[in-house]
Amino acid sequence: MDVLELHPSFIEREGKKEFAVLSYDEFVRVQAFIEDAQDLFTLRQAKTDDDGTRVPLSDVEARLRDELGEGWDTGLDTNLDDV
Repeated sequence: MDVLELHPSFIEREGKKEFAVLSYDEFVRVQAFIEDAQDLFTLRQAKTDDDGTRVPLSDVEARLRDELGEGWDTGLDTNLDDV
């Protein structure tokens, strides 16, 4: 992971730093960093909570067919060659 280098400017009130101001580019990078950290946390939590239960694709398809009716998969790209 790249180092997140920031160059904030500060707004002071009564001689104390009260606000930090980032360029828009730095703000976007901080926002992406936070989103990545949240995704990593979610992944780690999911791995911790995993009980090993797996559902075969055929069972999922049957349930969707039962709940949504025939043609539930119309328009879905079922070519998994690029996955």
